[in-house]
This record gives sequence, structure tokens and C-alpha cells, in this order.
Amino acid sequence: MKISRNPRNYISTSSYKPFSGVSCSQILLTFFYLAVLAGAIYCLFFSSFFEIDKIEISGTSLIEKTEFLSKVQSYKKKNLLLLNTSQIKLKLVKDYPEIDTLVISKELPSILKVKVYEREPTLVWRYMDSDYLLDQDGYVIRKDKPDSFKDYLVIQDQRNKAISNEKQVISKKFIDFSKTINSELKKKKLIAKNNFLTGNSEFELVVQTENFKILFNIIRDPSEQVKALEKIYSKISKEAKEYIDLRVPGKVFYK
Repeated sequence: MKISRNPRNYISTSSYKPFSGVSCSQILLTFFYLAVLAGAIYCLFFSSFFEIDKIEISGTSLIEKTEFLSKVQSYKKKNLLLLNTSQIKLKLVKDYPEIDTLVISKELPSILKVKVYEREPTLVWRYMDSDYLLDQDGYVIRKDKPDSFKDYLVIQDQRNKAISNEKQVISKKFIDFSKTINSELKKKKLIAKNNFLTGNSEFELVVQTENFKILFNIIRDPSEQVKALEKIYSKISKEAKEYIDLRVPGKVFYK
């Protein structure tokens, strides 16, 4: 009778390596990396090292610096690295219409810098009993008391057109024309006291003197109209009782 046996499995001793486990150096290296990571997390989120302890403001002129600084003081003690500067910009621009652009930078480890670029004021628009400071494009910068605008040309709106902060109050062309007329009249010393008014349309500027009005056409060259006024002013200024009209090229009317 033939007796058979189950075949045995053999492992070649040439390729077999017994499991030796993790070395001590590998364990220490792992703990070292974990310690560094934990330290970094603590430094970023829990340490006071990156807490804002100083806020620097620059570029404010129309905006009261003390008031503006009080607005951003709430960001003190916050983490400088994690601070969302985009949200800060949106909030400040919304609160201060005087702002054109804001540049916010971080100086490690704990200084927040805010550079303000304000909209350029150019003149005051007087609507009824209220004064509005306009930028060079004719949009409202802010509404304020008349005493705040002593250094700016004032134009009285006779059309009583309602003011909107979002819409252009008057064209840039009208503003540039008015500033040129104002400068030319002062330079030539033609009129000592005057008030600037809007005319019946947006193409007409009125300068009110003590005795009469002077009517200008903003479509025409402002310097040419002042030259025409200068030529005849000494002759007709005593005769004019109501107006001097320079709106028609080559002609001067008065009454």
C-alpha cells in the first residue's frame, strides 16, 4: 500500500527577512516633526507673538485721522497673519465715501499699516441750504457744513436739482470750465466779489457780481470769453444793470 503525504511549503532562506520593528531613531524623528508642527500651530493660532499691537494710519486729510483710527482700533490684538484685509477695505470704503483707494499691509510680527488715498475735492455744490463737496468728476464726496469748505470754489445750483450720492451731480466739463473762469477772473482782477451760479441749462455758467450777472457758455473756450470781457469791461461795466452776455461768439450783449 502506497502512503502519500501532503506537500510541505518551503520558504527560501535566501529571500526571507524577519520583521525587525521600528527603530528608535525613527520614533524620535516622528516626535520631533510632531513637536515642530504643534509649535507652529500654537504660534499661529494661540500665541501673542503675531497679535496686532500697533496700527499706523497715513494719507488722511479730508478724513479726521483720530476718528478713522478709532474705527480700526477694533483690529488690535487680532492675529496679523490671519487678518482678512479685503473685508477691512470693503467696510472702511463703505463707511468713508472720501476714500478712493486703501492699501493695507502687514509688517511682521505685529504692525498693521493703512494707507489712505482720498478722492480729490474740487469745488462745493450748494443745493438749497446744503453744501456738498464734489470730486473732479462731479460726484459727491460728502455733505458738510459751509465753514468746512472755505478754500473751494462754491457754485449755487439755481435749478434745484435733487442730489444723489451715487449719481453725477454736474459734468466734468462744467467743473473744469468753472475753475478756469474763476482763475482767469482772479488773475485779471476784473471782479472783486462774485458768486458762481448755474444757468438755465447745464451749458451755461452765471457769475453774479454786485451789480449784474455775467453769462458764459461752457461750450466755448473760457479764456476767449474772459478776454472778450476784459476788452469791454471798463466801458460797459458802469452801464450794465442786469447782465453782460458772452455766450455768442464774436458778440457781447449787455443790459
